[in-house]
Amino acid sequence: MITGAHVIIYSRDADADRAFFRDVLQYPHVDAGGGWLIFKLPPAEVAVHPVDGAGSQELYLMCDDVDATIEQLAAKGVTCGPVSDQRWGLLTTIRNFERALGRRALWSQADKGAATQQAVAALEQTWLKSQQTNNPELVAPLLADNFMLTSGEGKLTTTKAEALAEAKSVKWSSVDYIDVKVTVFGNTAIATGGFKGKGTATSGKAIDETSRFTDTWVKMLSGKWQCVASQDTPVT
Repeated sequence: MITGAHVIIYSRDADADRAFFRDVLQYPHVDAGGGWLIFKLPPAEVAVHPVDGAGSQELYLMCDDVDATIEQLAAKGVTCGPVSDQRWGLLTTIRNFERALGRRALWSQADKGAATQQAVAALEQTWLKSQQTNNPELVAPLLADNFMLTSGEGKLTTTKAEALAEAKSVKWSSVDYIDVKVTVFGNTAIATGGFKGKGTATSGKAIDETSRFTDTWVKMLSGKWQCVASQDTPVT
């Protein structure tokens, strides 16, 4: 299995770029000999973009707060360009070193996280609608095939098919979610909230449920968010 990657940057001023990584960013490194430094990177990702003609190299350094990071770099004598609002985050350039690398940019994932929060919250609303309309087919595309559900009674279902069968066993007359919050951890998101519902089971038993739920969402290789696990806890 592949366990990592080694990235090579071709620079017109390698010493200056090495000094930037070593002294400004203070990345851990080893000397492979003769001043050839190899730096340990923080968690990284790779993207391949189409281009006409010769390709170019771009390095994007990610941060949680672009304004705070610009201030930290300025204290070390590094000048950044104006901040622009892209659809995937806030972007600036690190001007001091553009001449050597071609382009080096800094961007914040804060907006990306906010977009994910909104996307997952919208999926939760689709789930709510499926219950309000007693239509489990609405939620079916949102669940992973090996979706796991732990009910308030402690019953565990371990497949999407089982979970959908459970959903079909109840006819809701009223359902609402309360105070839904989404927290993002990279390609995983946790949604929490309150649940209030009244309905009737297929057995004829009346249901009056108040509970809290925790849903775990994962961004799949297809790029689609799906729920992989859900747990309900009764509130008395």
